[in-house]
Amino acid sequence: IGTSDVGLVSLEPATGKFQRYEFYDSLGSLMNISAVKRITFNTDGQLLAAGGAGGLLVLDPKKKHGLSFPVQSPQYGRLNVTDVLEDNGQIWLATTNHGLVCFDPEKGIIKQLFDAKHSLRWNYNEITRIVPAEYPWFFVGTLQNSLYKVNRETGESIHFAEPPDPIFHHANITDLLYKGKDSLIMATAVGGLYMLDIPAGKTKILSQSGFKNGISYNNLSCLYLASNGILWAGTNGKGLALHHPGNNRFRVYSASNPGAFQLSFESVRSIYADQDYVFIGGYYGIDRVDKKTGEILSGLDLVVPYRITPIAGHPDELLIGSEGSGTYVLNKNLEVLASHGDFGFGFYSDNELIPFVLVFALEYLRNNEYLIGHTGGMAIYDYTTKSIVKNFIHSADTNS
Repeated sequence: IGTSDVGLVSLEPATGKFQRYEFYDSLGSLMNISAVKRITFNTDGQLLAAGGAGGLLVLDPKKKHGLSFPVQSPQYGRLNVTDVLEDNGQIWLATTNHGLVCFDPEKGIIKQLFDAKHSLRWNYNEITRIVPAEYPWFFVGTLQNSLYKVNRETGESIHFAEPPDPIFHHANITDLLYKGKDSLIMATAVGGLYMLDIPAGKTKILSQSGFKNGISYNNLSCLYLASNGILWAGTNGKGLALHHPGNNRFRVYSASNPGAFQLSFESVRSIYADQDYVFIGGYYGIDRVDKKTGEILSGLDLVVPYRITPIAGHPDELLIGSEGSGTYVLNKNLEVLASHGDFGFGFYSDNELIPFVLVFALEYLRNNEYLIGHTGGMAIYDYTTKSIVKNFIHSADTNS
C-alpha cells in the first residue's frame, strides 16, 4: 500500500498487522520516504514504486529494506516522481516538475529527459497517463497539453494537437483506452471524445456535444469498453453515451433525455457490466441498463455509488461502495439485501457520532471477505455475515 504520509506499508490480512518498509540510498543512508504514489512489479518480481522526492524505490518483497534512487537532473536538481513503468528493459518515470524521464537505476543516471527545455518542448509537464505502444513508441497523456507519441530511443515526439479541432491543444485527458495497433481512444475534460488513427498518425474528433447523435457533454469522467465492442462514456454532468462499433452514432442516456433511455441522474461516477446488464452509478442512485432491450431499472435513491464490483461466488449480487453512506449488497434487480454505514468514523453532532463514509475502493480478499478503503481508513467486510469483521481507523494519537 502506497500512502501519502508514511511511505510504503504492507498488510497481513490474517493478523491485521501492518509493516512499514525502510529505504536506503546507494551510500547506506536511511532515506525519509513519506509519499508513495504508484506501485508496480518488474519482470524479476521486484517491487518498483514512485517515491516522490525519494525517486525510484526498489524492494524485494521478502525483505524489510529496499533501495531508494533519488533522480537528479544536472539542470534542475532532484525530481519529484509520481509514476513508474518498466517496459522492454527500460524504466520510465513520470514527474510533476520536469516531465518524463528514462532512468538507469544501476548507474543512477538519467538516460533521457523530456520536458519543456528538451525534445518534447512541453508547455505543461504534468503527465496523466503513459500507454505503451509498439516498440519503441508509447503514448503520453498530459494535463492541458493533450497527447504525445514518444520514441524512447531517439527522443523524437509527435504532438497530437493539430486541426481539425484547435481546442484539443488545451484538453485535459481524463482517460485513455488503447485498442491495439489501430486506434487509441481519448476522453477529455473540455474537448469531448477523440480517436487517434495510429497507422495514419491522425487525430480526429470521435464525438462532441452538439454533434448529431453525439455525446451529451464534453466533460468526460470515465470510459468502458464492453466485450462486444460497445464503448460507454460517462460524463460529469450530462449522463452517459454509448457508441456501437461500425457506426458513428452515440445513444445518450441522461435524466433530461426522454424516452426508454432516460437515466435517473446526470453525473456518472462508476460503470460495471456483465453479460446481460450495464450498471451505472451516479448522482444520485444506480441504474441497470438491459443490453438487449435498453430498458432501465433504477434503485438506491439518494445514494452515490462510487464503486461497483461483483461478489465472488454469487453472480447475481453486487457490492456497492458509496459516497457518504458506506456499503450496500444488491441483487441484480437492485433490491438492497444488506447495508453497512457505521465504520466508526464520521463527524459529531451534539456528542453523537454521525457516520459519513466515502468508500474509495473495493477489492476481493478471500473466503467471501472484501477489503474496503474508506475516508477513515480500511475495513474487512464479510459477505457471509454481512458485517465488518475488522476495521483499521487512522488515529493521530496512536499512530495506527
